[in-house]
Amino acid sequence: MEFIVNAINKAKVTSEINSTDLLKYDVEGAELEVLMGAMNTLISYKPRLIIEVWDTNFKNIIAFLQKIGYKCEIIEQYTLEKYFNIYCR
Repeated sequence: MEFIVNAINKAKVTSEINSTDLLKYDVEGAELEVLMGAMNTLISYKPRLIIEVWDTNFKNIIAFLQKIGYKCEIIEQYTLEKYFNIYCR
């Protein structure tokens, strides 16, 4: 399978989307890259976020989101698989 991947910032420019209230990500380890690709949207619209985050990326993702004004909390933790679901606002 082949997929075309675009940053959400680009999708918002080329469509009629005029607001974003909630974004949910489960991107298998690419969380930081996805968030960086959505930075303009995150800053402009400040949507709530639900993100599945792997243990290895957790600190970097929280630090990135805090820098742009988000407060995050763990809403679900899977200790055997070492990943979390976080909610950020």
